Amino acid sequence: MTFSLAQGRHPTLYGVCLREFDLNLLDHKHIQGFVDGSGAFLTRQKARARAIETGQCPNPSHPTDLFSEELW
Repeated sequence: MTFSLAQGRHPTLYGVCLREFDLNLLDHKHIQGFVDGSGAFLTRQKARARAIETGQCPNPSHPTDLFSEELW
């Protein structure tokens, strides 16, 4: 199952997932990441590397992961 959300909607999404799907997205059993322009899923680590390669986020603040706040 894939969930996608716009900037500033994280709390809303987490609430819906807990209430409607009984999913805890903060649980480490779930993989968080990004969907690229071609529809491929990228983990936070792969998305970080792609963002650096493409210049979308040349200097991410986290040493291994990319966060959406750095893309908006």
